[in-house]
Amino acid sequence: MGKNCRLSKLENLQHASFEQTSKIETVTRSAMDLSNALSGTDAHERISHENQRHIDELARRQIRAQKRIEENIDSWRSKLAKTEGIRKGMRNIMSWLDEENKRHSDPVLLSLYVDKLNELRHQNELQQREISSHQKVLTELQADAQKLAAANPDSIASRQLLSECSDAQEKFATLLTISKANANNIAELSTALTDFNDMEASINEKLLLLDEKLSNTSLADVNALFDISNELKQLAQSEFKEMENKCRWILAMPNIVGDNCLEKKVFFFLPHFFLNYFVSCIDNAIKKFISRLEELVSYGRDTEKLCKASTELKCKLMVDLKNLETKAQCNHFTFNKVSLAFRQNLILETCSLNPVDLANQRITCQQLQTEYQLCRSEFETLSDIVSKLVEIETIARF
Repeated sequence: MGKNCRLSKLENLQHASFEQTSKIETVTRSAMDLSNALSGTDAHERISHENQRHIDELARRQIRAQKRIEENIDSWRSKLAKTEGIRKGMRNIMSWLDEENKRHSDPVLLSLYVDKLNELRHQNELQQREISSHQKVLTELQADAQKLAAANPDSIASRQLLSECSDAQEKFATLLTISKANANNIAELSTALTDFNDMEASINEKLLLLDEKLSNTSLADVNALFDISNELKQLAQSEFKEMENKCRWILAMPNIVGDNCLEKKVFFFLPHFFLNYFVSCIDNAIKKFISRLEELVSYGRDTEKLCKASTELKCKLMVDLKNLETKAQCNHFTFNKVSLAFRQNLILETCSLNPVDLANQRITCQQLQTEYQLCRSEFETLSDIVSKLVEIETIARF
């Protein structure tokens, strides 16, 4: 009874040791996040080196402790088997094998969360260790049975015991094969999910950078808009396609389940729906971004044409106004004086009472008025162009 109690305590220690492995992995990830956050600072190298030193020391101590626990478990199981005798030891082994075969007959349900997969990985490692430990006991019992059979070659019981040992070894081999296959599935899915998450983070980061680049780009810069559009299309054809293929590969894995989807009754937690919905959201975001860029390119072309027309019209108006001002200055009253009279609502001083001079002044004023009307029409056209530019700019920024 005391030996069984001691073995039970050692097994509890072994479980605790595997839980510590998970905690050390969490600490390692946190240290990596801290190191990345401190990148580029003076303290980066020192703190990263110090953290790594502590983590390595923790890992070494944990491995040493785990190895000692495993050795003690193997030793105590061997002692118990020898104390109980070959036949009782074989009955215990066969009983344990029956329980394990029942447990391994059900498929291992795989989660789509990396943390949950890590828990499954640790459980599988513990199971493999248990199988290996019990197999060692069986090997020792088999060696004792072989000695017993050699001493009693005519004993039917001895031959039957050896046959049971051989059958048990085959069952152990089958269990290990199943356990290793489960371990491979867990490792492959965990790696695929990590890759998928990294791809998603990379795509989101690039989308944010392109959005920032777009916000700093003028609508009139059509070439820059084309460059952004090409970068976005390249992103959709390369990284997004890779992420989409990775999603299909993940969903093709057997025995994938959501977490508590039936209890919560939330359809979002169903794995196939969740991943497909997630990929679809990014796909729609990229398509909307591309469509938006095409609209902006169209607005940019219109803006480019309007800006060109505006510049040409401004130049023409400058020339016309200069000519108008020159003609006005050639008469008896100056252009500036007329403008001043208009603004201050004053009456022009009389330059001459000579009918001929007055007639010439009247004709000149009529000519100036006609040319002013022409300029006024061009000013209205320029105002319309400016209004269209403002309208396009407003639409494009929404």
